[in-house]
Amino acid sequence: LQLDPSRPLEGSGRMVVENLTVEAEELKVMADGPIGIRLERGQLIVEDARLETEEGVLEVEGWTELATDWRPGEPIADLAKRFKIDANGATPVAILQSFIDDLYTDGDLQIALSIYGNAENLLGEIRVDGLDAELRVGDPDGLRLSDPSLEIVLAGDRVRFEKARFGVEEAEIAATGEIATSSLLGFLGVEGLDSPSPPEPLTVEWQMSQANWAPSLSRLGMEEPPESVVMAGRGAVTLDLERPLAAEGWLEITPLAISIQDHEVRGDGPLRIELSGGRLDLTALKLLADDQPFELAGAMDLDRSWTREQPILSLVQSLALQGHGTLAAVLLNPFLVGGSAEGLLEVE
Repeated sequence: LQLDPSRPLEGSGRMVVENLTVEAEELKVMADGPIGIRLERGQLIVEDARLETEEGVLEVEGWTELATDWRPGEPIADLAKRFKIDANGATPVAILQSFIDDLYTDGDLQIALSIYGNAENLLGEIRVDGLDAELRVGDPDGLRLSDPSLEIVLAGDRVRFEKARFGVEEAEIAATGEIATSSLLGFLGVEGLDSPSPPEPLTVEWQMSQANWAPSLSRLGMEEPPESVVMAGRGAVTLDLERPLAAEGWLEITPLAISIQDHEVRGDGPLRIELSGGRLDLTALKLLADDQPFELAGAMDLDRSWTREQPILSLVQSLALQGHGTLAAVLLNPFLVGGSAEGLLEVE
């Protein structure tokens, strides 16, 4: 290693790291052979490295152009003027635990990425495929996400999700979206950025395939879920990553069919909900309850302080409904805590 002590980052030299092993949570990474690292007059180069995990091998190489006038005590984000990284191969889903708390994972991700730039102006592409990969947030029996497939384009100050497809319980959701690069990196905890204040929200358009959600409702805190809740949907939302319950947008559910104790409610048209700052407004919905017409409208206010540790029903702060028609009272039982209903309700 050759360097001027007054300007050490302008030096040159090479070092070799051998027998590298990194362990964190459920993740263990071992280098398949020595890793060469070179310093060449302000550029730090990581030579082609093979990183082994239980799920396969990830090949990584890259370089960083250093700010040679950087001094200890200054923000670490100012150390790198720009960088380039290329990676291709497999890594466990457990790598996401570094970014998301209370995450339970299984399986691996196939990754191909090439990124160039700096934290405020990134260029490149990221592809992620996770066939047989699975993760749950908050609890080992929580909402199950599976088989993710992502295509992400980094376009300077914007991050575009060209394709995001993944399983949610038994359904499949496909989405596209966009967010400011600095807002996303700020949410992920990258320090030293000039982020907009407040951070720019994420915009998303999505579609959900038809599936039965009843088995999932009991795991999510509903004590007596319906036997069947079949639905599909689509929507668009503007989402503050720090305050997701204050989202703005709309969603539309069609078809919709709910079965409880030999009674059935079907949508006679789409169910449309408008989202605005923690309030959900249900536009007039035409239903067939045991083939009897019933119209429903209303609004729901969400508790924006709700956390994943609380029962899902406690998410609802207030609820106001207006209905007209005939309805089997048993259809209300999933929402009655410590009680039950039967008979017919004539609602005016």
